[in-house]
Amino acid sequence: MKRLKKYVLVLFLKGVLFFIAALPAFSQVDSYQFAHLGLEDGLSQATVNSIVQDDKGFLWFGTVGGLNRYDGRQMIVYRSDLIDNNSLSDKQVTDICIDTNSDLWISTVNGLSFFNIRTEQFRLFYEKDGPQSISDNSVNGVHCDSDGTVWLATDQGLNKLTNKQKGTFKSLEIRGEQQNFRELYRDKKGILWVGSFGAGLYYLDPEEEQFVSSELPMLDEKIVTSIHEGHGYLWVGTEAGLFRINENRTKVIIYQNTVDDHASLSNDYVNDIYQDSQSNLWIGTQNGLNLYQPDRDEFIRLKADPKDDQSLKSNRINSIYEDRHNTLWIGTQSNGISKFSYHQKGIKHYSAYPDDENSISDNNIWDFVEDENDNIWIGTDEGLNRFDPDNEQFDHFYHDPDNPNSLSNNRIYNIEIDRHRNLWISTADGLNKFDPQTERTERYLYDPDDKNSISYNILWGVDIDSSGNIWIGTRGRGLNVLNPETETFVHYNHDPNDTESLGASYVSDVFIDSRGQIWVGTQNGLNLYEPETKTFKKFPHTSENPHSLDTGIVIDIQEDANGRLWVGTIMGANVLDIESHEVLKHISLKDGLPDDIIWGITEDERGNIYMGTTLGLAVWDSETKTFNNFDKRDGLQGNEFNAGAAFTSSSGEIYMGGTNGFNKFSPSDLTGNPNPPPVVITDFQLYNESVPIKDSIEEDGERRKLLDKSITYTDTLTLSYADNVISFEFAALNFTIPEKNQYAYKLEGFDEKWNYIGNRNFVTYTELPPGAYTFRVKASNNDGVWNEEGTSLALVITPPFWQTTWFYLISALFIVGLVFTGYRLRVRSIKEYSRRLEKEVADRTDELNKKNRDLKSTLKELEETKDELVEKAHKAGMADIASGVLHNVGNILNSVNTSATVIKDTVRQSKVERLSQANELLREHIDRVEEFIAENPKGKQLLNYYLKLEEPIQKEQQKMLKQSQRLSEKVDLISEVIAAQQSYAGASIEADQASLDEMVNDALTLQSGSIERHGLTIKKDLQPIEAITAHRTQLIHILVNIFKNAKEAMVENEPEEKVIRIKTWQEDNKVHLSISDNGHGIKKENIDKIFTQGFTTKNEGHGFGLHSCANYMQSMGGKIKVESNGKGRGATFILVFPSSTNGNNSYNEKS
Repeated sequence: MKRLKKYVLVLFLKGVLFFIAALPAFSQVDSYQFAHLGLEDGLSQATVNSIVQDDKGFLWFGTVGGLNRYDGRQMIVYRSDLIDNNSLSDKQVTDICIDTNSDLWISTVNGLSFFNIRTEQFRLFYEKDGPQSISDNSVNGVHCDSDGTVWLATDQGLNKLTNKQKGTFKSLEIRGEQQNFRELYRDKKGILWVGSFGAGLYYLDPEEEQFVSSELPMLDEKIVTSIHEGHGYLWVGTEAGLFRINENRTKVIIYQNTVDDHASLSNDYVNDIYQDSQSNLWIGTQNGLNLYQPDRDEFIRLKADPKDDQSLKSNRINSIYEDRHNTLWIGTQSNGISKFSYHQKGIKHYSAYPDDENSISDNNIWDFVEDENDNIWIGTDEGLNRFDPDNEQFDHFYHDPDNPNSLSNNRIYNIEIDRHRNLWISTADGLNKFDPQTERTERYLYDPDDKNSISYNILWGVDIDSSGNIWIGTRGRGLNVLNPETETFVHYNHDPNDTESLGASYVSDVFIDSRGQIWVGTQNGLNLYEPETKTFKKFPHTSENPHSLDTGIVIDIQEDANGRLWVGTIMGANVLDIESHEVLKHISLKDGLPDDIIWGITEDERGNIYMGTTLGLAVWDSETKTFNNFDKRDGLQGNEFNAGAAFTSSSGEIYMGGTNGFNKFSPSDLTGNPNPPPVVITDFQLYNESVPIKDSIEEDGERRKLLDKSITYTDTLTLSYADNVISFEFAALNFTIPEKNQYAYKLEGFDEKWNYIGNRNFVTYTELPPGAYTFRVKASNNDGVWNEEGTSLALVITPPFWQTTWFYLISALFIVGLVFTGYRLRVRSIKEYSRRLEKEVADRTDELNKKNRDLKSTLKELEETKDELVEKAHKAGMADIASGVLHNVGNILNSVNTSATVIKDTVRQSKVERLSQANELLREHIDRVEEFIAENPKGKQLLNYYLKLEEPIQKEQQKMLKQSQRLSEKVDLISEVIAAQQSYAGASIEADQASLDEMVNDALTLQSGSIERHGLTIKKDLQPIEAITAHRTQLIHILVNIFKNAKEAMVENEPEEKVIRIKTWQEDNKVHLSISDNGHGIKKENIDKIFTQGFTTKNEGHGFGLHSCANYMQSMGGKIKVESNGKGRGATFILVFPSSTNGNNSYNEKS
């Protein structure tokens, strides 16, 4: 059975070891996989002499080409510049230390440099700067004590900083003469050790403050390059080996290189010694990095390998340093920096090297299988490989065209081992049975003349059932079953006419589960072999069945420890229940897969599932039901894996093969990085330009400074409202795999929630309103552990001067002053104003009274005229004329009466009387009016009363003038109506051309007051028409009558339903006008009577209005008609006129 675990005891032991490995402590790293930084990453120069980390977490590299600050993404370089005092004393940095204030001291080959980390300002110290200057410009080492003391080792002696502010130093001598010193180190007991160039080892006598010899003769005349404590000893590196000195300096052991001893020191010239947080003692030499093994008193050598890009970059090690998150940094000579992290994944990578016989034969990996001797057999594009995981040795087996007992083809797709320990191998050219003992191969090839031969030579999946039968999938010729005893093949092909045949002839995988069921993956779904009927049950993809496979193209099939089948396809993973054959779950991108194509599947002893995809390795956590994804940056051979190349060995190690070799690792090697990263703001930009410290910008003719120290150390940033485009850059100072760090930011006061931006480390804001904000940024490390606190910066955007508090205050004071001044001026002018106002009101009141008397007289005369006209009309047999006069004059008189009533009410309710009372009160105190207004309560109110009185009196005036104007217009109209009736009664009617649109608007204007009071809505559709020939007064009479009737018909309607629609159009030399309402309508039986003299449907009225309208229309050569759909459905009056171009109409006739 394919890839099932073989040894219960091994599984038990493996589980115990896995549990131990999972304990919260660092295990010994078996494989050191280095990443590299070089010139292409911004490093100023490739020889790195010193490495330190500051309080924020930035790394500083001292190189032969300058000082470098590194944040995981960007390298900032500080160099030497002869014309710039704010630069290094020299570009060749020899050493760096950080003092108690987190500032940097940098020794160079030409002077000492002090760097203020907050202001980013340099201060330089040289020999002969004064009597208390440094003793020599060639400074080889610098050491910062915890009490703030700084020590220098120079070519001409030792120096101690005595006053940081003044920059003064004290020179210390040894044996009365200057010495060339190289190294400084203070041990845990507080002893300061000094290494010299050719004069041995010294230490400081604190009482006499003099350096004395260590009295170790074997170190005399040695070049002491490095000093460090570790494992209870003092370790001293020289050009002639490594010296281990016991605590009381009574015993010294020398470690040197022995040519035939690979456990000896790799080289005698020691450049640096460092003990990390795991108590590992590292020794950097001129030929490799060494890890001391205290239990065996020997060394593990780590060397550069040009064939392995995860090895050291160079064997010449200059400096070693561990940062606070357990990444070890190795500075080399001429090859930059190599680093590895104790939190990095312990994933080993094996790839092919043509010049190395002990490498895998090819990088394209297809399959793995394990034999009983724990050897791993690997199928590649270039032969079969046997891998011994203990000593990491490879043996290769190839196709030899001259040897029939060799492999039939070098492209090995699948391998299985039978009960006789033979390997059954599917290739690109036939099936092979390989005997590992004899290393001979028996080939099974397609023979078109032999029906019992294999059906095709291009093969894929292979598995072996419990009876020893070999099941082989082909690429296009179906499934083959070989009986090894009879050496005959049975063939199963796809038959489109047979529903129980194989689903497709392209077989991608064959898998036999723990129950002995035979599963066949094809390009058209999953198949289950039915041994009794020798047929196949199909599990195709169907879109209507949610419990079917996600697609028909199957790539790999595996079974987990819980008896579930995992089927990898080009659309994800499918989990099936082996008993019910039901698809339990589809797993795809939405579940956390990095890619949908699943090339290979395997399981570890904890039930976690490993899936090789096109975009890396996905690990399904069986407990949390979530994915942890890894890619090439974690040490994988590449991001793309190959079909079926996933395997778990009996030792619990995972093998994953792809297009660039294969990986081997234990599940515990994928343990995540638990350290949340420090987060810092690294840059502030204005209009996409970085803002330098202490630099100033011009604004409104003045210059202002934005930053007085580094943005990283700035707590509050104050900007102007005119700073419209601002940007921040930030960094997570986790250096394990910095490209996988993730970021989120939020501007409190502007952003409502956190913005998660992946690996992007900058943000820009534009047009921020003035106000106070807090900019926050947080980040995660390479394994998704977040620093939720992150870092923050208070941001203040100042408003323009006209939005400031002081401007508001000054403006308020100014307004108060204006009000006070205006008050005094108002008091002074109140006497004159009251006199003028009283006289003007009296004059206007007299004028209104006179007009009121005139109107009453006019109304009386009009009433007498109306009665006289009606009487005369009836006597003369002219009822129609009288009715017209009665109707029109009556309507207009009603309006006249209304206007007169309004005028009377306005006069009656006028404020003039109240004004007179106020004036009387003012006259009583006219001699001391200012005192009265300022102190007397009535006087205080009187001024406000006068101010308030002006507006209502003006409104009264406007109201009476408006009503007077209406009265004049209506009197003129009455005169015109009477004249029209007189003409109608005995004179020839003179007509002229008229615009029907204008006549409609004139009639609406006459009715505007009534329309407004009754809340009528007028909707007009007046199309372009020719002028008509009509008598204007008669037509106005007709229109006013119809509008009045429409208004009365809608009196009971809701306000929004009181609508009059007016439409004009021209048709067949006729001009048409329709006026519609949505009132109570006209009964059908009344339609024919509506224009008859004396007929009315109202409780009041004479029935003359519409009758006179019909007469007028007849006199003008037109006609009028009415339409209504019955009661409650409104009515439409239609007027039809001949156009003015029609020569048939005559208006000189009497009607």
